[in-house]
Amino acid sequence: IQTNSKHMLSKLIRRKRTGKGHHRRTSNRQYTRTSTQMRPKLWGLSLVSALSVMTVTVTGLCFAPRAIAETSEEDNQETSEVKDIEDEEEDNMPAEYFDYVVFGTGGGSVNALKVILEQIGDDKKVLLVGETDKPYDRAMLTCDMWLTDDINYDDMTFTDTDGKKATIYYNIEDIKNNSNLEMRTFDNDRKVYLEPPKNLFYYSTGKEYKKIHYGKIIVCPWGKPNFPWIEMPSTEKITNYDRTIKDFIDLKKVTEDENVKHLTVIGGGLLGTELSQCLNVAGEKHNMKVTQVVKEDGVMGKYFPDFLSKFCSKSLRNDGITVIEGVKAEKITENEENLTIHFTDGSEMNTDHVVFATGGTTINLHYLGTPLETDENNSLSVNLNYLAYQNIYAAGDAANIWHYRLGRYRLEHKAEEDKTAEKAARSIFGHLEGSYIWPYWKSNIAGYNYQAIGKIDSSLDTVAGFIPQEGQEQDEYKSGIVYYLQNNQLVGCVEWNIEVDDRQRSWAFKSDRKFGEASDVLRAITILTEEDKNK
Repeated sequence: IQTNSKHMLSKLIRRKRTGKGHHRRTSNRQYTRTSTQMRPKLWGLSLVSALSVMTVTVTGLCFAPRAIAETSEEDNQETSEVKDIEDEEEDNMPAEYFDYVVFGTGGGSVNALKVILEQIGDDKKVLLVGETDKPYDRAMLTCDMWLTDDINYDDMTFTDTDGKKATIYYNIEDIKNNSNLEMRTFDNDRKVYLEPPKNLFYYSTGKEYKKIHYGKIIVCPWGKPNFPWIEMPSTEKITNYDRTIKDFIDLKKVTEDENVKHLTVIGGGLLGTELSQCLNVAGEKHNMKVTQVVKEDGVMGKYFPDFLSKFCSKSLRNDGITVIEGVKAEKITENEENLTIHFTDGSEMNTDHVVFATGGTTINLHYLGTPLETDENNSLSVNLNYLAYQNIYAAGDAANIWHYRLGRYRLEHKAEEDKTAEKAARSIFGHLEGSYIWPYWKSNIAGYNYQAIGKIDSSLDTVAGFIPQEGQEQDEYKSGIVYYLQNNQLVGCVEWNIEVDDRQRSWAFKSDRKFGEASDVLRAITILTEEDKNK
């Protein structure tokens, strides 16, 4: 929806004359009032935005006050850094032009880059700006590479569980030498800026900011780990795991240190649970013990119903991992020998090393001029063709998309990143698929393989069906399905240690059927028997 700039200006002027407080609309669609002291700044910002472009989106208007009304120490630092960039611009800071810019070096960015290079002519310039000049698969740093000792750290090749040689790096030799392409790296610890009305992109090399004028840009960077806002010392004995090669190598050395007898992982989600199991396997050589601290009542408690979450905790304990449930770390202190974790229930625990694996958010991306609509993780709100604003596309961790059944959700898993970045690149060239993607991930807990499709949230209504097996205990759940319902409609499922009929699952998710009885839900997806698999 667009509005004429002249009409918008007159509306803003009437607001200022009436002396009424302005309203701003937040991402959760609730209205809040801003201080009347902020009114001149709010009006000024909107006026400048109106003069800079002939048309502005309603989203821009709703969110423009937000950047000023919500201030903090970090915002003040950001303002200072923005002024530095603006000062350089006033001093004729040079801008390089590229027809297409891909920001990020994950699997999604590589897929997007391949699509762009296939579509363009020899006269077009393409820029890849990423965290590293050699794109690699970060998912391997929480699973595959922890299961082997045969690792060459020079080229990050390793022998996988099937005895085959593998590498963490994506094969980009076919595009690396393309004359249209230029590859650069940016300082991941500094802020990155987009100035949407002017098609400008700023990134830091660590020494200075570079200014890029783009024709189209795809934003698909890696996410950043959530920072643990608790009191703790600055020491190498604490790791905030970011799934980088450096993090992996440093943590691998910790598991090989015979002086480290106990390691604690804080986090009970997907990353924390995978990492706990990897570290437990890696530390077996010198009998290093692993403890996992979970704020919920069980492992994966944010996603799994209570009975399955507790079964996961029990299974991890059977594998030798100590699981502490229902508490959070309040502070960490250090003495000459080790660390002490102080929990919210008043208890304490000594450990030699602490690893935070508490989820992540989108990279430190900020906006000049017109603010863009983002969610609480700073991911850009995009339409079904992954367009966030004119000439700005987003995918993977950097995007949240609307789904007809699920509402808005963030594209945070690897499978979604790989698909959506490629679709975003195709959208640039007019291939507008406009298709819905169901969230998807798969993992393993204590030997139980599972895959999750759709909205997996333990606060939803759930119906579960597990196959009884001879000799199993009452609280054992070896194979079955957990269905997640919202308004009596199927919105997600966890397929636990089983295989199902893919076509029937697809039909069940696309159907508008509302389930009245639990028995009806349990018949929604057919579990394949060994005989079915062989057909």
